[in-house]
Amino acid sequence: MSVVEQNPFNEHVGNGVTSVFGYTFQLLDADDLKVYLDGVLQPTSIYSVSGIGNQAGGDVTFTPGNIPASGVVVLLSREIQLARDTDYQYAGELREATLDEDFNRLWQALQGQRAILNGAVRAPYPETMTPLPAQAARANQFLVFDASGNLQVSAGTGADAGLRADLADTTNPANGAALVGFNPTLNYVAATLGARNAEIVSPKDHPWLAKGDNSTIDRAAIEACFTYAASTGKKVFVPPGVYLLDNTVAWPIASGFEVECAPGAIFKATAAVPVDAKLFFPTATSGSQRFKWVGGFVDGRLLPPRNVGAPDLLYINSPNIKFVHIEASAWVVNNDRSGNAGDSCLFLAEGEDYYVHRNYFQGAVDAGIYLSGDSTETLGRRAIIGNNIFIECGQVGVISKRQFQEHVIDGNIVDRCGVGIVMGGEADATRLPGKRGAITGNRIRRVTRGIEIKVSDGAVVTGNSIEDWGINAAGTSVNDVAISVRGSKACVVVGNSIRIDPSITPASGATAIRCNRFTWGGADYDSTANLIGMNNIVRTGVAFAEDANSNNNKWLDNNATDYLTLATLNSNTLSRFVGWEGTRQINYFGDSGAGPVSTADAFWEKNGELIFQYCVPNTNTIQWLVGDQNNNAVGRFGYSNAADRWFWRANGSPSSAMEMNEYGPIIRSFTVANLPTTGVAAGLLAYASNGRKAGEGAGAGTGVLVFRDGANWIAVDTGAPVTA
Repeated sequence: MSVVEQNPFNEHVGNGVTSVFGYTFQLLDADDLKVYLDGVLQPTSIYSVSGIGNQAGGDVTFTPGNIPASGVVVLLSREIQLARDTDYQYAGELREATLDEDFNRLWQALQGQRAILNGAVRAPYPETMTPLPAQAARANQFLVFDASGNLQVSAGTGADAGLRADLADTTNPANGAALVGFNPTLNYVAATLGARNAEIVSPKDHPWLAKGDNSTIDRAAIEACFTYAASTGKKVFVPPGVYLLDNTVAWPIASGFEVECAPGAIFKATAAVPVDAKLFFPTATSGSQRFKWVGGFVDGRLLPPRNVGAPDLLYINSPNIKFVHIEASAWVVNNDRSGNAGDSCLFLAEGEDYYVHRNYFQGAVDAGIYLSGDSTETLGRRAIIGNNIFIECGQVGVISKRQFQEHVIDGNIVDRCGVGIVMGGEADATRLPGKRGAITGNRIRRVTRGIEIKVSDGAVVTGNSIEDWGINAAGTSVNDVAISVRGSKACVVVGNSIRIDPSITPASGATAIRCNRFTWGGADYDSTANLIGMNNIVRTGVAFAEDANSNNNKWLDNNATDYLTLATLNSNTLSRFVGWEGTRQINYFGDSGAGPVSTADAFWEKNGELIFQYCVPNTNTIQWLVGDQNNNAVGRFGYSNAADRWFWRANGSPSSAMEMNEYGPIIRSFTVANLPTTGVAAGLLAYASNGRKAGEGAGAGTGVLVFRDGANWIAVDTGAPVTA
């Protein structure tokens, strides 16, 4: 019979129950059938074959106990040995059945070979390929195709390296991970490298492809990357490189934002940035969005000069951006404070919970950090500005301005700035002061003004070191202040060190600590109820000062050395401070000018072992004072060296009620017309310098001793009222 086209195998899957599996090809002999279970050839003893010779095939039946288990692949394959068993005899009988079967087996063997060939790697007809190398030459090698399309073997290290070798390559930057595509915007299967890597995105990732080559403008790529991260809550990592910016990088924040820059990551503004454009400008319209920036160098030195706007390097001005954390980064606007590019380094406004630490700020036209609230008491709360460096900022190193609460500026270094640190409230019609701020442990040097507290209640200024202040940008000494308390109440200025190097001559009006009024928008703010104590002043024009509008301030236990003027204080200020004039220690105390007719304060002097208490209208007077509960001097007993007499004065009068020298008491002298008539007790003695003695004519009196009888002044020699 003829041989029909057939596939010489069938596959089945066992279920643990079925024992009979069919085959659909012709078998001429049961030995031609091979049975495999999961690829393992089975012995003929565990099954029987039916349908031998049937062109449509037959069945294989497994014996009990050998039924294929569930899931086991059952392969029934016709495999004919390439051998001929029939031996044709010379001149023998040629039977048709024998010849037919012999030819059938030949064709069935060819069908089997074709099935095997179909699973082989083949070149298309009529192409030919070179043979493989010998076994030893191809051991532990990879099959690759050469430039002619022929098979070769390779260790995987050349330009023709196999994929597996290239993926494992750790030396060629074009191989290994470079051969694996990645797109962080895709939703990769969980727990894969794609899913893990997509948790952090980079502007250099697909699809943004920033270059960071100091040549390509990368603003659009960075903005798109930041926008994507801020909408998905993913962290941004910026690799090393110089990323050029030609305009504002603006992005909305909806799911928080965090960026970490590698060392060597530089954002560099170009001269193409529009005038007054801000460089980085995040926004948020809802929620309480977190913002974190770590590392990197933002270089704004090529920014154009500002016109009327505030072209800050980082501008955050939203009540919806809170929990702002900026750390370990550098922000440079100009090389020094004479530059005019840009404005502030950081502008942080209307949010709350700011934490800015371990950063570097240089060359701001306005402020290194400009921290602001608004005209309510709900925004601008809680800020810590600590351990930063501010260099060459034109107006101020750091300013905490407008309404705020709980701002702490601590441990910073401020060098060569207009003003070191400013802390102030809202200076407008609302008159809302700053509250509960603290400026502590900062080192400020080579500034025009050290620290300014302005319209602030309850601020604490302590432990700061202010050196070489009162110097403008040109290095000239000017009349300014080391610590200025302006229009503020209940502040504490304690334990600060204020000094000027001996190589610098301070201006005569340069004042170490001053309290005074602050006027803004037609409103006056006076400095009252402040405590200034235990500060150490070395070398200044004026050590301590306050204006006429400052009252009820306490100046206690301050120390000053090498000054032109020790203190110019208001009339109702309690003071106690130490001054040094050469080796002489002078300790001042009392109520400056309130009772005594003195231009200087009461003080005690210790010179060797001799101690005096006195008030000094001039250098020839020593006075002991008696004060009231309001610190007013109501009585003084003293000695005038110039007049060589002791005196007693009452009720703050500039004239002595009684004087005495070594010869006895000196009665107070009046003309007859000026003899006191009110508040004078009977029995008081006086001398009428033009009073008439007995026998002297009118207008010719030469003086007479008089006494008060309760109603009149009586001449002692006549017993009659005295006349001139």
